[in-house]
Amino acid sequence: MKYIKTYEGINDGPQVGDYVICKKSSYKSCADINQFLSQNVGYIFKIGINYNIQYEIEIPENIQHFFGLRRSLSGTNPTTGSVASLKSKVGEKKHIYMRRHEILEFSSSKEELESKINAKKYNL
Repeated sequence: MKYIKTYEGINDGPQVGDYVICKKSSYKSCADINQFLSQNVGYIFKIGINYNIQYEIEIPENIQHFFGLRRSLSGTNPTTGSVASLKSKVGEKKHIYMRRHEILEFSSSKEELESKINAKKYNL
C-alpha cells in the first residue's frame, strides 16, 4: 500500500468541444424545445456555472426565444433605434445554457450521437 498511484485529470463530465444531446427540465410545458434539443446534436463551447451549448443548425422560429440573447424585445435598440434589429440578433445566437443533469448524452464524436438519435427515431 505504500505505492498507491494517484490518478489526476480524471473527469467523468462533458468537456469543452464535446457533442451533446440535451433535455431542458425547466421547460416541461414546452414540448417543442425538448423535441428540438433531443433530436439535434449541439456542442459545448463554454463551461461556467452552466454548460453553454451551441447549435450549428437553424433554430425554428417558435423556439428562438429560448436561445441567445437574454433581453426583452420591447423597446428600442440604443444604437440603431429600431426593434427589428434586436429580433435579428436573437436568430444569430444559437446557444442555450444547460445544467449537468440536463445533458442526456455526451461524446467527443458527433457521428456517435447522431447514430443514437437515428436509432431512437427508428426504434432500432
